[in-house]
Amino acid sequence: GADSSSSALTVSAVAEHDSAETRTTVMLQRISPSLRSHAVQRILDALGFRDRYDAVHVPMNQGSPLSMRFAFVNFVSPGDAARCIQVCTGRPFGCLPEDGLICNVEYARTQGVTFVQAEARKAKRQRQKRSVAR
Repeated sequence: GADSSSSALTVSAVAEHDSAETRTTVMLQRISPSLRSHAVQRILDALGFRDRYDAVHVPMNQGSPLSMRFAFVNFVSPGDAARCIQVCTGRPFGCLPEDGLICNVEYARTQGVTFVQAEARKAKRQRQKRSVAR
């Protein structure tokens, strides 16, 4: 009847919206401040994202061993980025639930593997400058 055709239309519209999504870079917010890029990669791998991302950058607090509690991850496909948002939002990422940090994942304002790699290179140069200045 009319019900089945309208629900089929809704499913089709949702599928169309998902396939129109082109963004691949996400920002994981409210992650454990002790995480570095390699630890974020291990967690993503354990969550089923092994080989599904091509760049990870965790900005660090200047002069501190702690991160700024967020990370940029570029995925190889828009579907992987969307799945990361679903899987990681609303749960602790790299910390215990009692730490009170519940991860939120959004699409990054700037997109692409080149952006994430450039941010990581820029941070590395800044760390090197600081260590030379000491």
